[in-house]
Amino acid sequence: GEPIGEYDFSVPIGGIGGEVELPGFTLDRLSIPTMNGFNLVYLNARVCVHDIGILDEESGEFEIIDGIFGDNFICASMNMATWDISSTPYDNVVMDTVRGVLGFDVKADYPVPVRRFTDIDADCDVDIDDLAVMSFNWLRTDCGSENDYCDYADIDKDGEVNFEDYVFAASDWLKGGCQYACGSERRPRPGADFSGDCEVDIFDLQIAAEEWLKECDWLNYNCRGADMARDGVVNFEDFGEFANQMRVRP
Repeated sequence: GEPIGEYDFSVPIGGIGGEVELPGFTLDRLSIPTMNGFNLVYLNARVCVHDIGILDEESGEFEIIDGIFGDNFICASMNMATWDISSTPYDNVVMDTVRGVLGFDVKADYPVPVRRFTDIDADCDVDIDDLAVMSFNWLRTDCGSENDYCDYADIDKDGEVNFEDYVFAASDWLKGGCQYACGSERRPRPGADFSGDCEVDIFDLQIAAEEWLKECDWLNYNCRGADMARDGVVNFEDFGEFANQMRVRP
């Protein structure tokens, strides 16, 4: 269709079906949420809009395919006007076709911000915005990894949003700044910390149980790290090492 607003630029793109001129826009901020709770943020992102669809032979109408995250955001890119080249921000990009997960290994040039565990909305401040998310999820009892523990309002990850979570948030109320990154020199990550929270606890045990006796390799991150012996399977050898690092939470 025709753009409803004035566009910033246009780009010709062609394929087996011919060539079209795509309208382009500059977004102030493009934010892609990730499974670990942070966002990949592109400032002044340049995007083109194009509907791609297939013809439904029965109805005679086009079925539009969901949006595509173009690989110019993943690979190196060039300014066609100045020929300036910008390298990719990633050391590695992993496509796990079995789990349907796209993974990014961000270069050290782009330090990953780390929030406090009580910073629900990941802006490095514990304030009224975090309380709003907690209020919206208050007294939910269905919190788990499938819903990001009720949008991260279930701070202690016990499956419920209750006063225990409120106490954690209150203890950090109006505190700015971020914690040291899990895995940094100031906050090293234990080898048995499969969940990435810098603690070896029941959540890591759950991952080990889910990966038990599965075949492991680098494509599935060695069974999400549970294959500690790196012998291609999660077994009692890995469990023994996990037990040595297990710390009982208060």
